[in-house]
Amino acid sequence: MTDLVVEVREADAEDALRSLAGWLRADESLDGQLRGRVAPAAPAPADHMGTGFDVLELVLGSSLSTAALVVSLLQWQLSRRRAPALVLCAAATYAWS
Repeated sequence: MTDLVVEVREADAEDALRSLAGWLRADESLDGQLRGRVAPAAPAPADHMGTGFDVLELVLGSSLSTAALVVSLLQWQLSRRRAPALVLCAAATYAWS
C-alpha cells in the first residue's frame, strides 16, 4: 500500500478536496483500489478549533498504478473552472488513522 496526501491550494480547499474525493471514487479506471478521506493537515492545538488547512489522505491499493492516479488527478484539475494548484506528497509527514 502507498499513502499519499493531496493538498489543494485555493481559497475553498475543503470543497475542492471533497469534489476531488468524489471524482476519484467515481473514476472507473481506479477500480476501487483507492481509499481516501478529507482530514486536517495536522492536529489542532487543544485551545483551537482547527488549522484551516485540509488535505485529502489517500491509500492506494497494491495493484493501482501511481500513473493512473495522476491521470485522474489531472483530469479533475482540468475539469475545474479555475484549475487549482495540487500538491502531492508522501504521507509520512501526516498521521493516517
